Amino acid sequence: MKVYFLTVVTIFGISFLGFKNIFQTTEKPASNYVVVELFTSEGCSSCPPAEAIMQELQQRYLNEPVIFLQYHVDYWNYLGWKDMFSTEQYSKRQQDYASILHLSEIYTPQVIVNGIFQMVGSNKKLLQSTIQQQLLKSQIKKLDFTINKNMDDITIQLGPTMEKQKQLNYYCGLVLKSVSNKISAGENNGLTMLHNNVVIALKEFSSNKNITIKIPSIWNHKPLSVVCFAQQINNGRIEAIDIKDL
Repeated sequence: MKVYFLTVVTIFGISFLGFKNIFQTTEKPASNYVVVELFTSEGCSSCPPAEAIMQELQQRYLNEPVIFLQYHVDYWNYLGWKDMFSTEQYSKRQQDYASILHLSEIYTPQVIVNGIFQMVGSNKKLLQSTIQQQLLKSQIKKLDFTINKNMDDITIQLGPTMEKQKQLNYYCGLVLKSVSNKISAGENNGLTMLHNNVVIALKEFSSNKNITIKIPSIWNHKPLSVVCFAQQINNGRIEAIDIKDL
């Protein structure tokens, strides 16, 4: 199975960070969160298996504090299929991770765990063992926020205990819980892809504690969630998060 790679300067290559083997344990998991971010694309033939692994693990950890998110990048759109969920913003987010983690390439499918560990998205064994380890060691706390849903947008407010810190960026995103899409061109031509927890909008809090996100009309009647998280500016570590259904 191929894994597609693209350097930040658009030269194709391959690079991996080294990881020690992490073994599962029977100890009781911590109550803190684990965050799994998948960078994927409908135009990448290696991405459907990675998304299937994410869906499998999402069911496995359904009753655990593990949050799975998908970001669709736009740099494979030239291959013949334009991913309707892709944006330059998510490609930039992946590039920021590459810079922080000292990677020379970005690629799909790529998984980032807790903002600090990276791996190929189809490496189920490594991903599962990393989740298991982080369930015991993660220090990610619950982020307090409230949601006010209007006709075509939502207003999110950080809780009174969430004092903004200068070393953190605060984000809120609109998440499409489940959607399928028939691919009619490109490397996945003829395939119907099922996506879970697709981030379809992401905004950063400014100096105040309120933020408004418009709900695209095409998704207004679909099952949606809102995710908010605080992330270290310097090292990408996620410090707090929560996800709530609309």
